[in-house]
Amino acid sequence: MPLASGLWGTSTVAVCNYVVSITQGRRVVKSSMPLAGLAFHKSALPICAHPAFAVNLLPFAMEVTGAMTMLARLQSMDEIVKDWIVEILEQHKELLAIAVRQRAKFEGWLKFELAALAEKYGAESVEVEAASSNSTSQRFDLTFLFNGIRYNVELKTPNSNWRMPGVRNRHRPITKNVAAIVRDAQKLYHCLGRGVVAFVLFPIPPHDNRWTKYLNRIASELQISLSEQKHCRRLPLALGNEQFADLLVCSFMVLHH
Repeated sequence: MPLASGLWGTSTVAVCNYVVSITQGRRVVKSSMPLAGLAFHKSALPICAHPAFAVNLLPFAMEVTGAMTMLARLQSMDEIVKDWIVEILEQHKELLAIAVRQRAKFEGWLKFELAALAEKYGAESVEVEAASSNSTSQRFDLTFLFNGIRYNVELKTPNSNWRMPGVRNRHRPITKNVAAIVRDAQKLYHCLGRGVVAFVLFPIPPHDNRWTKYLNRIASELQISLSEQKHCRRLPLALGNEQFADLLVCSFMVLHH
């Protein structure tokens, strides 16, 4: 059994040979996975799966200032960015419903929401549309320092052309949006620091998996491995009048070439 579940406020998390007290006011979620296999960040803190751990390790307990930052180091930045975007989208469903019904892209708005949330969660030197250190003519959607490492994020909100009730029809081929994502990734090949690509594909008909074809195309073009389980999160959205659509949040790291 987990030590705690669904609690707010102070909670106890077993880390290595210590019991770390988390007092940052974030929700604790239960997990039955081994500690070594868990990834941590500020919005979700899986905890030790067995109370015996806490009993045995209690003599070594210590209070850790900024423990959230320490735990975040165990999760890759693309996963953290994906979770940040999901948090933003889930908090603005009414706004998104308007955008989705019109198939209107919302990249500009999302950049600033993401910048603000990154700063809230400990990122430093946060800039939107920052010039690349390698070229004044090249800009990245979002840059910041996290745990002393510079990250450059390229963000896209591609809209699909799949017909569905409650959504305005558009004729721009989805393949052009996919090509733009690939170009964004290639732009990060020689960036100073580490590169992250994140995109929100919308709208997707509920229970429709045609989008996986385009995820595979991006992976093939960039010669990387992308999976639904690791790199994507699907969010349902009510559009009104008992009509629904899904949004797909995807992110991945870009290695230097």
